[in-house]
Amino acid sequence: MKHFLLLLLWVPLFASAYPLHPNPDMTPGDQCTEQNPDFGGFRYDEHIPYCNRNVNTATKKAIYAAYGIPAAEQKEYTIDHMLPLSLGGSNSVKNLWPENKKVKALRPNLEQDLYYELA
Repeated sequence: MKHFLLLLLWVPLFASAYPLHPNPDMTPGDQCTEQNPDFGGFRYDEHIPYCNRNVNTATKKAIYAAYGIPAAEQKEYTIDHMLPLSLGGSNSVKNLWPENKKVKALRPNLEQDLYYELA
């Protein structure tokens, strides 16, 4: 019982240390379109629009600020696309969020696995 209570106290602290998933109010996702300045063509038999990777430093800083990640902790994060570029996502701030590198390491093949599921 003692260990269970300690676990209950530890889990919320760990979970609140960084976002485990995008905040849907700030990062609802956004799709690439032909009108997007980063549009690079269509891919796959399904004709999925592809945006070239293009996220500048100012955009990354704005996303860290919006999510409340202090500059001293930003090296622990990567700016990630909620909807991956390979699956039709854009570089819009509506599709970007700060993902902790430890969380990202838990799903190293997720994007490739999703692609295979859709293929």
